[in-house]
Amino acid sequence: MRNENVFSTLIKIEAERTTTNNAYVHLRFCNTNRYWQRNTGNDAIVAQSNKPNEDMSDRSCTLFEAIMTGPDTFYLTHIQTGWRVVILSNAFQLSRVSLGYAGLLKFMNWDSLVHVPSHVAFQGFNDSYLRGVWAENAQFLQFSSNDPNERSSNHQVQLMPDGHVRIYCQHFTRWWRYHNDWIWASTLNPSIDDRNLLFWPVKIDNNTITLRSVGNNKFCKLHAWGNINRCLNAATDTIVNDARIRCKIRAYQVELVSDRKIYNVRYRMEDARIYGETAYVAGTTTATNLSNDHDDVGHGYGDDSCAAKERGVGDVPYSYTQQERSSTTGLITELDYDDGLDTGVSCYNFNFVIQKTRPIADPSLNFDLPN
Repeated sequence: MRNENVFSTLIKIEAERTTTNNAYVHLRFCNTNRYWQRNTGNDAIVAQSNKPNEDMSDRSCTLFEAIMTGPDTFYLTHIQTGWRVVILSNAFQLSRVSLGYAGLLKFMNWDSLVHVPSHVAFQGFNDSYLRGVWAENAQFLQFSSNDPNERSSNHQVQLMPDGHVRIYCQHFTRWWRYHNDWIWASTLNPSIDDRNLLFWPVKIDNNTITLRSVGNNKFCKLHAWGNINRCLNAATDTIVNDARIRCKIRAYQVELVSDRKIYNVRYRMEDARIYGETAYVAGTTTATNLSNDHDDVGHGYGDDSCAAKERGVGDVPYSYTQQERSSTTGLITELDYDDGLDTGVSCYNFNFVIQKTRPIADPSLNFDLPN
């Protein structure tokens, strides 16, 4: 096991329901399309199988059962042995003896993660952009800008390995920080252990998020107090609905990129997966042959035939390089990614079948024989 960023597809695992028991699942790494199973020579859990295996008498059976103990915690049982999956020597192993909390695992729903772009402007429900302002001798963040490309409206997002974010205000050249319910851009040298610098983004729709401050576990919103107007404040316990939208921040992400180019695409055919295979009749036809053969008399033949094939869905993972040009500075950056997935439907294994052949009378042979 390695410490990977939660946004990396290298650690993304999909749980697939089985056909034998709704409580059982197959676990598949999405990056390599390999299923978890018991190792051939020991009790280690490895991702080797290309296809799910529901034969519980087979050592390479890929069936597991998750026993939930909380909203995001569970024990994992290997069905073929009935043993618990635990972490030993930094790897998944099977344990014949279940002791206390050994093997308690925690998961994070991939769909709950929000991949905020690295350079953004935040637009509030008042249609103004969040910018840095001095107020009451402090570096506040205020929804009062009309231009997402001005420097005071520019913010840089740093994704943390666990899914949290830290946000850097370009105007003050400081990091956002929770302070007595207000969010200031006041930290110059952030500490990795300072939870007041962390925020958890929550997706509302494709372009809208809300931010929860880890400092007090409250959601951020536009707030006014005294001489401080329309500034970012973390003081609400819930994400209110549209009827109470003025009580929360609706941070519309405006990505500050003027041009993007994708190139150096590399498909990993060795990790491709085909699933959902079904037999499919491509078409039927009747063919007629009225040509002469080597006999003295010409004959006609007809056949009814059909073309059968298999149809399936294919996933091919790929990596690529992404080049972006900043809309505010013109700076070009390049990053390599391995999260590409090309999905399509394909047909293969064509089989042409002649169902029956029958002779056809030649009209030129229609004459009466003499008595």
